Formats: sequence, C-alpha cells, structure tokens
Amino acid sequence: MTKFSHRKEIGKYRGAGPCEEDNRANRMRLTIANEVGQHLVDAHDCWALGPLEQRSIVHGAPRRLARSDNLVEIGKRLRNNAGVSSVSSTRRVSGTSSAQMKDVAERARVSISTVSHVLNNTRPVAEETRARVLQIMRQLNYYKNASGRRLARGRSDAFGLIISDIENPFFPEVIKNFETAVVKIGFDTFLAPTNYDPIYASSGVRRMIENKVQGVAIMTSQLESTLIDQLLSNDIPVVTLDGAKASHGRSNIRVDYSSGAREAVEYLRQMGHERITFITGPQHRLSARTYKQAFVVALEAHKLPTPRWIEGNNTIEGGTTAMQSILSDLPLPTAIICGNDLMALGVARALSDAGVRVPTQVSIIGADDIPFAHYANPPLTTVRVPRDQLGTLAFEALNKLMRSKRRSGSEYVVDTHLVVRGSSGPVFTGT
Repeated sequence: MTKFSHRKEIGKYRGAGPCEEDNRANRMRLTIANEVGQHLVDAHDCWALGPLEQRSIVHGAPRRLARSDNLVEIGKRLRNNAGVSSVSSTRRVSGTSSAQMKDVAERARVSISTVSHVLNNTRPVAEETRARVLQIMRQLNYYKNASGRRLARGRSDAFGLIISDIENPFFPEVIKNFETAVVKIGFDTFLAPTNYDPIYASSGVRRMIENKVQGVAIMTSQLESTLIDQLLSNDIPVVTLDGAKASHGRSNIRVDYSSGAREAVEYLRQMGHERITFITGPQHRLSARTYKQAFVVALEAHKLPTPRWIEGNNTIEGGTTAMQSILSDLPLPTAIICGNDLMALGVARALSDAGVRVPTQVSIIGADDIPFAHYANPPLTTVRVPRDQLGTLAFEALNKLMRSKRRSGSEYVVDTHLVVRGSSGPVFTGT
C-alpha cells in the first residue's frame, strides 16, 4: 500500500488553523493513493471527512488521519461524498467542472474520436449517437478546452472578418451571414473593423495573427497589401472583396457593378433623362473607382452625354453637402446617381429642404440597397449589391481555400441589379 505523504506539500500551512478557518487551504491539493488510481482533492473539500480528519490534513499528522490507516476506505468516502466516479483514474473534486472528453466517451459508450467529431463537426455522426453525446456533455457540464486545442492544433477555433466601418449599414448583413456560416461548423468569428484608419487596420491584422485564426475574410478594399502579405506569410489564407486577383493562399470576390450600371443607365434613357449628375464615392477607394468606371462604360454604350462628376464621401452628410453645391449651379440635373445609398438619402434630404420634388423634378438612384433604402420617403431606387450572399460566399470561399492542399485561390463574381422604387421616374417636363 502506498503511503500517504503530504508534509512537504502542506508544511507552509502549518499553524494556519483548521481548514474551515483558513481560506488559503482552498488552494491546497492532496494526493490520495487507492486501489483504483490517483484522485486529486481540493483542501476546501475536506468537509467530506470528519473533524478529526480535517485537523489531521491541515496540521500534517498522517498517523491521525483516521482511526485506522485504511486509505482505500478514506478514498471511498471521498468519492461518495464528492461525487467522484469510481471508473475515472484521476479527478479533481471541486465546485467547477473537470470533466474530460474521455469521461464523456465512457458515459456515452463511444470512442473519444466520436466525441471529437460531435464537438467539431469534422465527420458525420449518427443522429442518435450525437444526441446521446450532447446529453452526456450537458450532464457532466463539459466544455471543450479551446486553449488546449489551440496548442495542440496550432490554430484557434476562429475565423477572422475584417470590415471598414461597423456603423455602415452595408455591413451588418454581411457580418450576420458570415457568422451564421461559421457557427454551423462550431467555430467563432473574430471581428476587426478598420474605421478607415491604418493603425486600426494594422492592429486588427496583428491580433488575427497572434490569435492564430483559421483564415481571414477581408470585406473592405481599404486594406494595405502589406497587411495582407503579413497574413499570408503567417500561413493564414485570406479572401478579399474587390481585391487583387486570386493567387496562392488567396481568393477574391469581385462585385460586378457593370450589370447594375447597364440596367440603371438603360432605365434612365428610357425615362428620357440626359442631364445626369454622378456623385461618386472617395476616389482613393478601389470600389468607388470601379463603380464609377462601370457607369462611364454604360453611359458611353448608350451614347448619353458625359455627366457632371462630383466626389462625395459615402455618408448622408456628404450627400447633402454635394447636393447643396449642385443646387447653387442651375439648371438642375434631371437625374442624380450616387455611389451608395447613404449619399442618396442625403441628396433626397437636401432636395426636400430646397422644395424640389423627388421624383417629379429630380430622380435619384443609389447603390447597395441597404435596409434604409426601402423605408426612405420616397423609397429609394438603387443598384442592389447582394450583401446576404457576400457574407456566406466569403466563408465558403475561405473554407474551400483552407481545405485545399495546394491552397490554390479562386475568383468569385457577384452580380448587381437595379431595383426600381419611388425615387425615380420620367424626366420632368413642366416648370
């Protein structure tokens, strides 16, 4: 029989008083050998013993542990009082869960690998087996050890998502659908807004690398190529939006603005509009330049006059400011195309304040089809970018890239379309 030796471990507590009077004893662990195996017992659980045994544990008198030296009997008492399973070789008895994957497997009568597949959705598991495993996990209060998994696998259970501005109504649906897809496979989303600030962007990328994310979806064209290279050099695959072409470890989603631009220009031509003004997004942003170029090509194809170009900043206030400058330079255009819906809403407000009727006197077309567009007064005609598809597609592209042994990137295309509502109509012919 193995002797119970604990003087070295608890000698520093000598003289501290009984267990119930000294909170420091809560941090003390005692090892009790028995015929089943090793059991770790928190000192604060010494209430499972009698008063004499409590005093003996704290004051270091192993010969006074009980009326006999039968350690097996003491081990049984500890298990019975603290709820320790007799089939487990090692257990910590405390107020917090210490269940391990093997405990779940034993109780559910399955292999450890099956429990792992249920946790991580890595392989199909029979529905009845999955339900039994999940029920046992709840009963044992089992939680997977994310830190341990990261150490073992070299990766965290998270996908990175980088956006430009969390306050921009374009992004919530993108975030929602990306996260929904990630959660379905049991992973988490690590969100990093850049706020159009290089320092924020650099910090976000650094945290992605430090947390060893599985991969990163970059849903903004405003991320420096050097930051993308940092992710790739750390073996983190990326998916970009309107970025560089696909390459090793990198896929790209391209929004095809040309289809929506063609439909918008064709619609305006049919409505009789020729005097058109275009309020673009900031031209240092790739997406804004791409959108503008799509309309240049469409206008030329329909042989419409070159519009007046005004650069905006993609905000409601920016749209209002741009429209105020247009109002000071008569005659007014019959149609105004905006680089996004927020600026279009600002244009509508400025026209309303000036007493100009929309769409009777001036038609307005936005872009993106954010939720506010439908509830504007009048509802906003816009070139729709399918944001719901973007979030899901970004995850699918990233997941496919990660599973590819060669990490060969792919190109994806998302189409745009015109949605006609109440803010546009026939050209104004009255006075």
